[in-house]
Amino acid sequence: MLTNMKTCKSCLIVDRVEGVVIGKDGACNYCSGQKHFGVMEDPAFRDAYDKKDVFYTELLDILKNSKGRDYDALVALSGGKDSTWLLKFVKEHSGGRVLAVTVDNGFESGIALSNIERVKKALGIDHLFIEEYTGVLLKAYRYLLTHNKDRNTVDILCRICTIVWQSALLKTAVKYGIPNVYIGYSPDQIEYYFFRITEKRLKENWFPREFFPEDMFSEEEKKLFWLGESEGGRPAVYFPFHVVPSYKSSRIRAEIAKAGLLPKGRSSQTLTNCRLNWLMMYRDYRNLGYNAHLPSFSHKIRRGIESRAEWNMSLFLAKIFIGNALFPRKLMKDALKKLGLDFSDLVKKR
Repeated sequence: MLTNMKTCKSCLIVDRVEGVVIGKDGACNYCSGQKHFGVMEDPAFRDAYDKKDVFYTELLDILKNSKGRDYDALVALSGGKDSTWLLKFVKEHSGGRVLAVTVDNGFESGIALSNIERVKKALGIDHLFIEEYTGVLLKAYRYLLTHNKDRNTVDILCRICTIVWQSALLKTAVKYGIPNVYIGYSPDQIEYYFFRITEKRLKENWFPREFFPEDMFSEEEKKLFWLGESEGGRPAVYFPFHVVPSYKSSRIRAEIAKAGLLPKGRSSQTLTNCRLNWLMMYRDYRNLGYNAHLPSFSHKIRRGIESRAEWNMSLFLAKIFIGNALFPRKLMKDALKKLGLDFSDLVKKR
């Protein structure tokens, strides 16, 4: 495991992350304001981020006034804390005609799946569990985990995964005449979007040709991706947590527990996150020396959303246990078995 790297004294990001420079004072170029995370590299987005209250007011107006054919809103439901809170929020502010959708990637945790059942019943929400994308995702995961080992796994695997399930959400919204899709990206998940997917992006073909060999997917599999189609209209896609005031993980968990949706013992990310997360972190610790999610963790620390001290300890323990495949070893091995891979397939040959 690689260890010769500098760590920012303030936000914990390391200089092995692409574009990061640690200055003589021990602070990184993000903390000094010379570099910005995700879409915030664009000054227009930085200006928008500082006016989140305006976008929040817009969000409430959209929820109140948007009406569809079969439903007024579609919410992506993963069984975690953020999507659970968001589903309740959208139902309360939209008039109640909400469809929850889960896209099966084959690696959901058992607790996340049982949480979905619990939440949809508690809120009286119609729910769809979409399985037709599982084969495409399994093929993509296997390829991406074993190639481009010099790249952060979040940059490739999570990127492709979100393209696939966002495609499924958009196609479902078109099918049911739903005008708006709501996704529970947390405030740090701004690598590609802020608050909404642009109209320009919605008009594009989303099949990610640059990531895969040309003949890897069949023509029928390629049609599962959002292709910029306009027949039936193009739904809007929103990320409410980018503008909802005072986001804190602890507050989200407390509120959904108080509402009787998910007790705190069932809403931890450790329990509900996709089981591929463990393999992603293991892969990047072995090949890059740092946690796959470090760039977004560091952004939350800089924004005061999360505690530096808590993340410092979490990252220290993760490097020991996940980086050496000690814990959760059984979940890692089960995921590898499903993929037809071994630990050695994820690591660069030295």
